[in-house]
Amino acid sequence: MRVSQAETPEEMKNSIKIDHDSHITTKYRIGIMNRKKLWHNTAENWKSIFRGIKKTEVKFVIATALVVSPHQPWLTLNLILITLAFTSMTFFLYVGAMSMYYARSDLMTFVEIAHAYSIVFAFYVLLIAHYAVSMPMTHGLYQMIDQGIFDYKTKYGEDDDNKLRDKIRFYQNVFQNVFHVAIFLILCFLGILTPFLIKFFGNKDGDLIKEINYDLPVPLWLPFETDTVLGYTLAYSFVFGEVALICVYLSSAIPFIVFCTFEINLQFRVLQRSILNLEHRALERYNFYGNMTEQRVEILREDVFYAKCVHECLRENILHHIEIIRFFNLFQDVTSTLFGVIIGVSMMVLASLSIVLSKAELFSFIFIKFAFTFFVELGIVFGYCLMGTFITDGSQLIPSALYNCPWYNLNEIHRRTLRIFQINSAVSVELKGNGLFLIDLQLFVQIVQTTYSIFNIFSSME
Repeated sequence: MRVSQAETPEEMKNSIKIDHDSHITTKYRIGIMNRKKLWHNTAENWKSIFRGIKKTEVKFVIATALVVSPHQPWLTLNLILITLAFTSMTFFLYVGAMSMYYARSDLMTFVEIAHAYSIVFAFYVLLIAHYAVSMPMTHGLYQMIDQGIFDYKTKYGEDDDNKLRDKIRFYQNVFQNVFHVAIFLILCFLGILTPFLIKFFGNKDGDLIKEINYDLPVPLWLPFETDTVLGYTLAYSFVFGEVALICVYLSSAIPFIVFCTFEINLQFRVLQRSILNLEHRALERYNFYGNMTEQRVEILREDVFYAKCVHECLRENILHHIEIIRFFNLFQDVTSTLFGVIIGVSMMVLASLSIVLSKAELFSFIFIKFAFTFFVELGIVFGYCLMGTFITDGSQLIPSALYNCPWYNLNEIHRRTLRIFQINSAVSVELKGNGLFLIDLQLFVQIVQTTYSIFNIFSSME
């Protein structure tokens, strides 16, 4: 069998760079074409997108219009939901702005309204960004999921990788089910118990602003009479519907984000194992393509054909790393605005709630309500920061695996290739919000320290 000469590390690096650049160019060319319509794509691509949605096992993706389906009746229903969402949010932003104007002299009421207003405004911005900019990239993300990030030609370690995949899928399903139950319970609590709690424990001691109705889940001014049964029912239904609408989007978006986070970490772990098993994979390749019986690695290290097998296995690892980075970059493009807006809003809300808690009477109804809101916001920020750390920790497994693999048994060309690979993989994969700030647990610690400092400062002030 004639064996071609192995590529040098420089040639391998250049060829891989060309492949990577062509992937990026193709991705953005498709993205520009797909911006023509929310549901514009070829029939073949749509089949791939639907298969990708099915593989994620995330529920309600089409029903919530996270992806606008080109097929009827889903297309009509998606457009109705999008229209309803923007109409109701626009009305809420108007109502919220007027309510904050009337509540400008009451700190507690103003912060409570501003909190709800900031959440709705954040979702308004995120929906515009998603439908106007991110939809083509979301399509591309689902297509990558359908095609698979990377498949190895060797079978060594495949059973362990499948066990790891099953474990990750189990955790994803548990999270999705718990998250959906939590959303359902929140809606039930808001729809059934909240009116009674407000009636019995609402603002009784504070100065009431006559233009604002305090019997709603969020104190609001509304452009119609809310003292009557009909008016109150309409007002409460509007607020409840707004919360339900946000929950509908969250029920699909958050599990999808968690899926992508787990998938990126999973791929890094699979790559780590593959690098550590480099010689075993090369031996499997040698035995298969050479039609030979089982051989020992120790007696093959000077074999030219075995060196070629090592070269091909190492090339697979490099290509796998490139595909992981490509998937992460696509995920970052889709979620960067989301992380930036939500964490930015949460930071402002936490600061304002710290001020309110420093002035509220301990264990009063208003204190308990704001404290609960404070810890919910803190939990949201912690979740996103944990995702960023989870991804970064996964990427840091690769340089360590390259150092611990049996590089000392390889020839000089392969060692140089490993060094280049290690240098390139040493740059950690980091999740960022709007490309401006790093999202990890260190950010969470900084946010907690800042809010605690604000609380202490205002607690010491008369």
